[in-house]
Amino acid sequence: YQGKVYHQEPMYVYLLAIIYRLFGTAPHWSFGLQLFLGALTNVGVFLIGRRYFGTLTGLLAASLVMISGPIMVFQMTLLRTSLTAFLSVLLLYCYQKMLDSNDRKSQLIFGVVGGIAILTQSYFLMFLLLAMGWYFWENRANTKQTASALGYIVGAVLLVMLPLFLRNLIVGVPMTAMAGHGAINLILFDSGNAAPLEPNYI
Repeated sequence: YQGKVYHQEPMYVYLLAIIYRLFGTAPHWSFGLQLFLGALTNVGVFLIGRRYFGTLTGLLAASLVMISGPIMVFQMTLLRTSLTAFLSVLLLYCYQKMLDSNDRKSQLIFGVVGGIAILTQSYFLMFLLLAMGWYFWENRANTKQTASALGYIVGAVLLVMLPLFLRNLIVGVPMTAMAGHGAINLILFDSGNAAPLEPNYI
């Protein structure tokens, strides 16, 4: 819809391209990866639930994710939803670890995962901004150290996104452009005759 701007954020497409390159174009390899990511999502939900509410709550939360109908469907559909769900849990887990340890390693890991998440779906940027804002508020007593930590996080995010920036400059589109389908989606979903339950809205 916008010339050489990606239709949607490119991470999932490039992940599929790597799988096709290594194993061929048979879709079962991609489905296998998505099922594996689904299993890791369950583990992440358990760990987060256990940290805040105890082991039993973590097990219950992971069990609910495991039997979730929409998650099961999307794990066997070549869409980025499974990757998005996994990255949502992983990003929150990495944020927790950063808050606990508050060291350079955890800050860089959080930034790297955040960059990958943004390249998967750009709305993850909102979480990163809020997370960094909360981190700054919690550590405002040591402004210099906190600013340094935020610099590491932002640097890691930008480093992960650097290939996108370079690609966009080479093809002649805005450097930070990630998805060109925003306008058409707005029209489809907000028109008077929109039908969100039709397959093309999934």
